[in-house]
Amino acid sequence: MSIESLYAVGVHQKLNISEKATSVSIFGCSLIDESIHRKLLHRFGVKPFKNVVTSLLPFFKFMIVKPQEISKAEEYSKNCSVDIKEDDSVAQILEKIKEKTVALQKSIESHLLISQISLIGSNVLMAILTSRAKEVLSSHTSDVACLIGTCGGVVSASIPSSLKEISDAIRSSEHAELFVTMSKQEATEWLRNDKNQIGKMFDQFLTDHGHRCIKEFDFASIPWAEDPSVLVQTLQNSVRSKWNPSVVTAREKIQTPLSTLQKKIIQIIIPKIQEAVRLREIGKSNGIKAVLLIRKAYRQLAAKMVSEGRLPDSGLIYFFTLWELEQFLKTRSSRLLAKVSRRRDMQSKLEILRFPDLVSSVPQPIIVEISHGEETSRFSTSFILKATGASEGVVEGTARVVTDITKANEIQTGDILLTYSTDIGWSPYFPYLSGVVTEIGGIISHGAVVARELGLPCLIAAKDATKLFKSGDRKSVV
Repeated sequence: MSIESLYAVGVHQKLNISEKATSVSIFGCSLIDESIHRKLLHRFGVKPFKNVVTSLLPFFKFMIVKPQEISKAEEYSKNCSVDIKEDDSVAQILEKIKEKTVALQKSIESHLLISQISLIGSNVLMAILTSRAKEVLSSHTSDVACLIGTCGGVVSASIPSSLKEISDAIRSSEHAELFVTMSKQEATEWLRNDKNQIGKMFDQFLTDHGHRCIKEFDFASIPWAEDPSVLVQTLQNSVRSKWNPSVVTAREKIQTPLSTLQKKIIQIIIPKIQEAVRLREIGKSNGIKAVLLIRKAYRQLAAKMVSEGRLPDSGLIYFFTLWELEQFLKTRSSRLLAKVSRRRDMQSKLEILRFPDLVSSVPQPIIVEISHGEETSRFSTSFILKATGASEGVVEGTARVVTDITKANEIQTGDILLTYSTDIGWSPYFPYLSGVVTEIGGIISHGAVVARELGLPCLIAAKDATKLFKSGDRKSVV
């Protein structure tokens, strides 16, 4: 969601606490100041109050009845299966893939709808808590996190929990010492072939979560079921260390004073917000299952194109648009092939770019340079970086700065993770952590939700945290 979409719905003539509160709820910090407010107000104008009411309708409808799109999410996912025959031509396979893009779109739209509903719910909650305030305080965000609390049944949180159960089972078995000395390949084979409890637990994990992976919406990514080496490595590390994180107990009371009416409203909406967060996770899982089915079809198409000499490298297929792929099958254009090759070459460079949270003109990557003197003061023990609390707790530990998930194996048990943002690909590492700090993310972002479910202290909107600290620093998360 963007600041523009908020202003397109409707705002006040003067910058109001409600705009700031919504920004904090969505982005973890207030991105709106008087200057930005005036620019967007000039562009969109003051909209009628009914626009605001209309924007809230999806959540209030959800309070009464679950939308059909959400109920059918699993059905949409299954409809993405592409039936490819051995004698199908490349053109026929592509046509079958195109036919399934409608089902894929419906599956993703279902996830986006429930994501919107959960976001509106957290915005409504923040609006209630800040209704009597002049500014959004840290206590307001802490209260939202406290009220939403642990939702239970959150898919992203069940991943680290299930892995911990498997590692505990291995640690208590007679195979523990041997398991940690195996190579990743040997350990993977042992887990896959084990017919006892541990093997069954691992097999069940891959059945439940094997469709997930790093960059899981990317067709080029490899799901855990096909390559569980990342999971196996985390299991080996967990068995090797005997560290048990301390679980933070959330506050039962909030700090913001509320009227009797506000308390009653909150009691009604909190269960629905928690349900929306759970369904958002389930919806995303179904969406990834849909992606998995289309990805499988793409691989079959790529293999056939390579075998027929139409494509020099199967990995290039993920850099075509559907229209370009259709044209390439007809023309075998060398210019089009060169174009997608350049896209693949550029991917690694584009992936590391970071952009400002708020962009008002042509986006320009952020370049942060820290002088030697500045570095000394910022890395000192007295340096304090303010951020937004998304999961309560106080912990002191070793900072582990990881900006590329492929280097997540550097994480040591008990570390405080500092990263740009997290998604499902980071979930296997959460059992090792004593705290989580992300540069971006809202109160119901992945890192915040999983941290609350696991009882880990978590800070969000910690601007430039990955640049202002370095791995090995002893830091506290408060």
